[in-house]
Amino acid sequence: MKLKGYIWKVLTAIVVATLIVNPELLTLGVFIDMAGLELFLLLLQVQFIALAKRYYEFFVHPIAARLYKLTKAFDPFVFLPSFKTLKTYPYLIMHCVPGYFLGFMPVVAKSKVDLAW
Repeated sequence: MKLKGYIWKVLTAIVVATLIVNPELLTLGVFIDMAGLELFLLLLQVQFIALAKRYYEFFVHPIAARLYKLTKAFDPFVFLPSFKTLKTYPYLIMHCVPGYFLGFMPVVAKSKVDLAW
């Protein structure tokens, strides 16, 4: 139980030191007290979602698009079906894996197919 009290004392000291160094945080404390902690956390969540969307648009998506173009040059059978199509035809997920069908090409080319019954 003494460790819990010690942690609270350290956290209180950190908060007091932060308020002494940055007095503009006092207005943030007044805003949180006025609007409520739930609303403040909701605003933080909205900011995080907007930041994550911006990060995806400017960093993740361009890199993924370039990788997709390189993969298309390597494997012509690769395509990304829509979710609705995947729900209807789940075996199309094989086309999302680069090189999946190219790995089977030698097997298919060497196999003997007899169409005459």
